[in-house]
Amino acid sequence: MANSTKSMIFSPSTETSLKAAAEFINTTYREPDVLDIGDAALEMIARSWHVAEFDPCDLSELRRLREVRAYLDGLWRSDEQTLVTRTNQILSETTLRLQLVRRGSDTYELCARSSDQSLASQIVVAGTLAVVEAIQTGQTWRFQACLSDTCRNVFVDLSRNHSRRFCDHGCGNRVHVAAYRKRQRPPTPTGGLPDT
Repeated sequence: MANSTKSMIFSPSTETSLKAAAEFINTTYREPDVLDIGDAALEMIARSWHVAEFDPCDLSELRRLREVRAYLDGLWRSDEQTLVTRTNQILSETTLRLQLVRRGSDTYELCARSSDQSLASQIVVAGTLAVVEAIQTGQTWRFQACLSDTCRNVFVDLSRNHSRRFCDHGCGNRVHVAAYRKRQRPPTPTGGLPDT
């Protein structure tokens, strides 16, 4: 019988947090800004991070969420040494609550939550701990930026052969279609003298 279990690169909570971080970072480059939309957008962000409860968001909390988003974007695009330095700084400034959480029917995972119930604080903790696991396992190279010239999105490359180069927003298709069309164009004259 073939083994049907997927090979895990990261723990389930880390994979969820890294995907949520990339999606949250990418909201920076969309109009309208999801943080301007209101409570429904905040609920969506909280669900993507698996945050069940958080304090109501006021204007200062929205400002903090923008700062957290910029912080995560900076982490994502950092070299490893900067990543380690920034991660250590956040860990030294944050109060964590550790909990064992059931994953599946017979496994548990150690998860950390912020002692502060604000959405921004909970995202910082989950995002930072996901980065910690990536650093510990030597997988920070999986933090990628889309290679399309017209896109600033980021993603986590979870492919087995490390082949992902584009985000999920159609960029790969657009780049491949443009390259195909360029190859199909008839060659242009090189500017030599015309035949007489």
